[in-house]
Formats: sequence, structure tokens, C-alpha cells
Amino acid sequence: MGGIDPLNIHNVYACAKRGAETLCACYSHKNMICKIVRPSQILAGGIALDDGIL
Repeated sequence: MGGIDPLNIHNVYACAKRGAETLCACYSHKNMICKIVRPSQILAGGIALDDGIL
């Protein structure tokens, strides 16, 4: 729920988390166990290290 712009490179983590949660929900409907690994920081290509988001 909510609006996250998938074209904004600063939303990489949120989009990846949503995708992983969706896959886990799909797998759970097939009675499969799923776990999500949540790294603390993800940087996409094109984000400078001195961007100020760290």
C-alpha cells in the first residue's frame, strides 16, 4: 500500500522489499516457507557515494 515511485533510484530498497514480500506471500499460498534477508543498505547504479543519503 502507498505510493513509491519505482523509477526513482532512491527507492531501490523499498521496491526490492515489496518484491520480496510479494514473492513470500505467493510462496506461502503453496505452503512453502519463505524468509527475507534485509541488508542494511542497498545502493543502485547511478547513486553517488557522496549523495547524502547515507
